[in-house]
Amino acid sequence: MYVSASESRVLARIFGLLSEDLSEHDVREAVGHHLLELLEADHYASFVW
Repeated sequence: MYVSASESRVLARIFGLLSEDLSEHDVREAVGHHLLELLEADHYASFVW
């Protein structure tokens, strides 16, 4: 699997966010925005079961 430099930077931001002491809601919101960028997605949904 090839990861470009920009994708690598987004992954680094995601891992950085996951290591911070954030609430569940804040983690889902912050990581969601970066996942949209990483996956080149149009939509993101996060569900709490």
